[in-house]
Amino acid sequence: KASARKMGPSKKSKAKAAASSSSGVVASPSISPGTPDHGHEPSKLLDPEDGGHQSHTDTTECLDKQQPEPLIRTEAPAPEEPCKTVEDQKEELSKAITAADHFLGLMDIQRASDMLEEQLSALCDGSPSPLRHSDQHVDLLVRYSGVLWWDGDMSAAADALLAADEVLAGRSQDVDTKLQRADLSRQLGAIYKSSGDVEAADKRLSDAARNLAALADSELSDEAAKAARASLREVQACLAQVCVHRCRYQRAEHLYVAAFAAEEDQETSVATAAAEAVPLPAADEESSESN
Repeated sequence: KASARKMGPSKKSKAKAAASSSSGVVASPSISPGTPDHGHEPSKLLDPEDGGHQSHTDTTECLDKQQPEPLIRTEAPAPEEPCKTVEDQKEELSKAITAADHFLGLMDIQRASDMLEEQLSALCDGSPSPLRHSDQHVDLLVRYSGVLWWDGDMSAAADALLAADEVLAGRSQDVDTKLQRADLSRQLGAIYKSSGDVEAADKRLSDAARNLAALADSELSDEAAKAARASLREVQACLAQVCVHRCRYQRAEHLYVAAFAAEEDQETSVATAAAEAVPLPAADEESSESN
């Protein structure tokens, strides 16, 4: 017995201890050094700081290996807009003017102004347009000036008419161009008068009346002469109103008579309609100043 105690526990006690330990924990299989490796990589140790899970870097590397490389797609160039023909531009401009007239009829002056301003920007700021400096361009500037006049912006309205006159000044000064410039001067005189600058209105209208009187005296066709006389009458009537504002009543009377004279008295009317101021007698000057 003494020798048995020295030798340690018996085989039965060892078997019992092994059975009790196997019932609680299952031993992990181990690969002996002699076992051949069939291409399996040794499992990586789990990071205890990540709670026993695989690290984020390892997961990313694994996903990168699994996903194929993305295909590089080249964007196709945007299709170029077809160039607009002159007829297309005229049609677009006509639609914009019609829409602006409708907005003006609804007293939506801001939208009418925006419609015309957009067309002016397309003619001047973009690529060279075949309608630039054309009759449509001049008509657009005149309409834009009228909308600005309704909006009360007299300075901008005058600038638009001056721009239109500058376009006409670069053309050959035939009868039609002179009549157009006279009509622009009449509208400019009305704008100056409305803004209170009667001196500028007098000068602008006087120059227009003088040019139209000279044009009416020249050799014109019947149709051109009739148009020149009609334009002269309109300028004379506007100039007479300016003369009334400046208390030049005698000159205003002569202009009113010339503007509203009968057709058979047209030759006398043209002579009386000179744009130069009619000299007033001393008595008339004193009476006009007292009035």
